[in-house]
Amino acid sequence: MATALFDTILAPITVTSNTEIVATLGARTLILVTGAASFSFFGIAAVGGNVDGAVAVVLNISNAVGVNFSFLNESSSASSPVNRFVNQGGSNVTTGLGVLGTGSGIGSTAYRYYGGSIQRWVAMSLT
Repeated sequence: MATALFDTILAPITVTSNTEIVATLGARTLILVTGAASFSFFGIAAVGGNVDGAVAVVLNISNAVGVNFSFLNESSSASSPVNRFVNQGGSNVTTGLGVLGTGSGIGSTAYRYYGGSIQRWVAMSLT
């Protein structure tokens, strides 16, 4: 079913430090991330440039309690302002392991790139 939703699924990226996600993206990309410790993401830099309307869903597959990834709102550590995240309420978003069947925990974050006057990855959903 995932192939119907996404035209690009990236092999798991092992995160070893605070970073910006740099990858070749499709129109609808699933980005799998894992790691042994918690880190922060500054933004997404699509190889060849960000494309208006592109969607990127970042899914934490670390399978370890306590390994969380934060998506920093408007981080000045992003390589360019156009790669930054804009999150609801101007807050950072943290993904960890969701608790199955309880409705608690955020395991993935979906972003859509808005070109034009915004030029940012804007949070669409937290699941």
